Amino acid sequence: MENETPWLPAIQTALQSVRDLYNSQQFDEITRIYAENIRLFPPNIPEQHGKAAVVDIFKEMFSLGGTRVEMASIEILKEDTDWAMAKQNFTLYSNQGYELFTAKMIHTWRRKDGGAEVTLAIWNFDSL
Repeated sequence: MENETPWLPAIQTALQSVRDLYNSQQFDEITRIYAENIRLFPPNIPEQHGKAAVVDIFKEMFSLGGTRVEMASIEILKEDTDWAMAKQNFTLYSNQGYELFTAKMIHTWRRKDGGAEVTLAIWNFDSL
């Protein structure tokens, strides 16, 4: 469910950029929407920190056969003037078009340069 809030356009734009960059294998460029000190909480591995970890995680998803990602929905859970918390759902597909997994994420966002950047990301799989 996408609920219209002041934060929604900035988050939609950022996540569309991630989708497009992932799908074109521009993993280093994906880090534009992540804070320098990003904290990542992926499933089944220890907490990760920094933009290099973001690149490593996206490259790992690709190496496992996930060649295309699609964002399904965005829900703003909480927001203030300078920050927001949002839930996103996404699906990763193989190059043959098969669904590899669906997942849900919680991101915390803060304002930066007229847009938004992620400061914390937590996710888990709905299906594998």
